[in-house]
Amino acid sequence: MKQVQALRGFIHGEPRKRNERFSVTNQTAAELEQKGLVRILSDEGPTEETPSTADVEKSSASPAAPVSPQTIANTSGNGARKRGRPRKHAVSS
Repeated sequence: MKQVQALRGFIHGEPRKRNERFSVTNQTAAELEQKGLVRILSDEGPTEETPSTADVEKSSASPAAPVSPQTIANTSGNGARKRGRPRKHAVSS
């Protein structure tokens, strides 16, 4: 894994802001750097099996809010189409 810094905002799995630091695989880091999106800072020392607690800082940010369930438009209760702009019908010859 490599630690990289975004040179400008882009979307890679999730939106990345300019100067944001994040970790990606070595291959992904090379591809993003080649496209001019990130600057490689360093290899990450600790792996997921042996995380280092010395590098962990207490975040001052609030915890993330839970995700809202996705809403889906349904037909009205009686099965009729909803009100709105009438559909355009194809002219047959």
